[in-house]
Order: sequence, then C-alpha cells, then structure tokens
Amino acid sequence: MKTTRLQKILAVMLSALLLLTAAPVAVFAADAIEYVNAQGEAQEPIADYTTLDRSVTEWTNGWYVLNSDVVFGDRVAVQGDNVNLLLCDGSTMKVSNGLFIKEGYALTIWAQEAGTGKLIATGSTGNGSAGIGSSTESGIEWIDNFHRIKIHTGDLTINGGVIEATGARHCAGIGGGADRESGNITINGGNVTAIGGEGAAGIGGADGAGARTTVINGGTVTATGGSHGAGIGGGDKNGCGTIRINGGTVTANGGFNASGIGAGYCGSGGTIRIYGGIVDATGGDDPMYSIGGNGCKTYWDYDEPGYDMQIKTKRGGGEFKWYKAFREMRHPDTVFGGSIFGENMNGTFFPKTAGAWTVSFDKNGGTGSIGSKRIPGGTFTLPACSFTTPSEEMPFVCWGVKVGDSDPVGLQPGDKVLITADTTVK
Repeated sequence: MKTTRLQKILAVMLSALLLLTAAPVAVFAADAIEYVNAQGEAQEPIADYTTLDRSVTEWTNGWYVLNSDVVFGDRVAVQGDNVNLLLCDGSTMKVSNGLFIKEGYALTIWAQEAGTGKLIATGSTGNGSAGIGSSTESGIEWIDNFHRIKIHTGDLTINGGVIEATGARHCAGIGGGADRESGNITINGGNVTAIGGEGAAGIGGADGAGARTTVINGGTVTATGGSHGAGIGGGDKNGCGTIRINGGTVTANGGFNASGIGAGYCGSGGTIRIYGGIVDATGGDDPMYSIGGNGCKTYWDYDEPGYDMQIKTKRGGGEFKWYKAFREMRHPDTVFGGSIFGENMNGTFFPKTAGAWTVSFDKNGGTGSIGSKRIPGGTFTLPACSFTTPSEEMPFVCWGVKVGDSDPVGLQPGDKVLITADTTVK
C-alpha cells in the first residue's frame, strides 16, 4: 500500500514537472558558449545568457543565444543599448513582423566559427516595419501641445552569420520604416542580404525618411532597393546620409529611378566614401546613377600601398568595369564630381587586376583548427595562434606566411600582411 502511494506522489510530481517544462520560457544556461568576432578570432566564451525560444520577444541588455530553430509569430523588440545576439551554427531564427530597434537602443549580431547561423527577418505592413530596424512602434514624442517629432531607429552592428532582411511596403530591408530614419548600421562580417519595400532602400532609408550612417568593413553584402529606393542609401525623395565602404564584397542594385549606392528617387545630398573592397553597383531602370545622386559627394582612396580596389558599374544596359590602383593616386582624398555613371569615369582610373584571395591556416603538425578567410585584397592582420603545438619541446615561435609563390616570411600575431594572392599561414 505504501509503495502505491509513493508511486502516485512521484507520478504527480513528474506530471507537474512536465507541465512546467512544456511552457515556453527563457532558459538561463550554465554551459559557456563559444563564438568568434568578424575576423573569425575566438572570443571569451559566454557564460551568462538567455537561450531563445518563441516566447522571448523583449530583449534587454545582455546576451541572447539562438541554438535551435525558432519561429517568432510576433515582432521582436530590442529594449537596451547593449543587446547581443549569437547565431549558433546550424540554427535558424525567423521573425515575421520585424526585428525592432528603437532609437537609443543597439543590437550587435555575432556568429560561431562556421558562420551558418541564420536570421530571417520580414517586416510587416501592419506595423510599418523594416526587416531589421524601425516601425511605427517607435512612437511619437510631443514637444508641446502642437509640435511633435517621430522617434527613429536604433543602431545595428553585424559581425557574422547569415542575415536575410526584407522590408514591408515603404520600409527598408535593414534600416528605416514608416517615415522613420534609419539608425547607424555597421557590417563587419557575415553574409547579409537586404531587400527594401516599395520606395525604400535595401539598406538605409525608408520612403520619405532619410538614412544616417552605413559602414561596411567586411563580409558579403547584397542590397536591393524597392521602386525609387537605392540599393544602399536613401529611400524615395531622400539622400543617402553617410556611406563608407572599407572592405568586403558589396553588390547594390537600385530600384526604379534610384541609385545603386546613393540617393533615392528625387533625393539629394549625402557623402559616399569607398576606401576598399569589391563594389558592384547598378542604378535602377530609366538610367540612373550607379554610385551617387543629386548633390552627393563621392570619395575613394586607400592608404595601404599596392592595394587594388574594383569598382564595377552598369548603366543603360552597358557594363563598365574599372580597376583603381590606389598607389597611382597622388591625392589621398580625391573627390570625383558628384556621381558615377558607367561612361563618365575619367583618366584617373587605370586597368588593374583585382580579386579576392583565400588565407588558409596549416597546423604544421599541431592540433586544432583555424578557419580559412576570404580576403578581397588589402592587408590582413595575423591572429593569435590557437593551434596546440606537437609537444612542449616545440613551442610556437612565429607564423610562417607564404603569399602566392613568394618565399615564406616569419611574422608575429598582430603583424599585417599585404594579400595579393592565395596565402598559407603555418
């Protein structure tokens, strides 16, 4: 009899436990999670974080880890100025009503070594939201009984992962939404695809609202504007704000009557600085600027000798490829008048061979792994050695760096290497 009663008590306790665990709650895990920065370098593992599930839609300061496939039926809101999202390899997060970042708040996205963690964010017409960025939920601030201002978008930094963002009508893929400006957008790595809705940029401003600052330092970025929206830059009737491309592989396609990189339809003003990377910009139909726009200033240069930057532009069905050898520029910060059409580049451009190369790491008898890097020319900073040496009698002394067919050179972590061909580091 006692045994039966004990069994019943245990059964009740087990049932209660199952009910509790079935409810969608955040999990504060004890196991540290590894991740890397935009350069693929291992960072201090995260010990204090929230594991994401579909119930965690309000993100305050701290770390949020996606380590499974999660679908959010509601919008997700960033509610802090230091919010970090880690996309674990093999996991996918889908947000169907936008990932909302209010002005004054900030989100940084990280990845693991393989960089396969994915975020798919789609804006909603119902709340006038970008895929990632602003929405009508930003609200309005009343100055007095007669004057008000609209609250704009917070800041976004992408260090890795696969990001796919699509804006609702009049909203950017990444950036502004519903007549609200974009925040500051920085892309350091990852594979980023952004598609703007009608009248909005792929990355940048919304229909009727301007763009702030967009900086691309690395990664693979593909941005497509909606009708009248730039690929990267301004939405309909707006300039491009400040755009700076320092590296990465960037493809930007403008919507009808809009620039590939620059202003939206009938927009004017802004500054574009292209200082590195491989850039492929295409203006929209009814031949439009590939790079620039009315009143836009376009600059390009690079301060490391021997680097070739490729600018490829297309207009009116014709394709124009130009390769700029920066070491032949005599002025460090040259302004090219306003904007770039395919046929109006002048004699300061010289045909050169530009490309992207692979930097691979050889453990040379040790153990461990360091992922290879795809470098679009320029310099590469050697990381610390995370390989385990074959024995204590054979400690790490230096990296042996072989660029193309050149002889290996001994260099230390932190040293910079000019990458002009596929390179082996061991």
